Amino acid sequence: MTITEAAREAEKNRSCISREAWRDLRFAILPTDSTDCCIPIALDKAKGKTPMRIRWEPQSDDLVADDWYTIGPEKLPKDIRNFVISTLEEIDRRHENLRKWYEEHEKNGG
Repeated sequence: MTITEAAREAEKNRSCISREAWRDLRFAILPTDSTDCCIPIALDKAKGKTPMRIRWEPQSDDLVADDWYTIGPEKLPKDIRNFVISTLEEIDRRHENLRKWYEEHEKNGG
């Protein structure tokens, strides 16, 4: 599937996306609609890697590739699954707070 299709599916299922070309790298992306952008996640803790909190910026090859797929939370190692869930919950809280602020601002003549 394309990156667009994978990102849409990931948003619905609250999951990560990755590429077949990255299978050996054990690398995934958590797409968000927040200032966190797309969060890269190393899936192989055995090699000393842990979830990363930096942005991922795709290369042209990533944008045009059709080998994207989703990785459901149930398929992630427990610690990484917890990281993904807590990150998405944090983003949901920030969106809700922003929505409340906006509504209050509009109500007060904003």
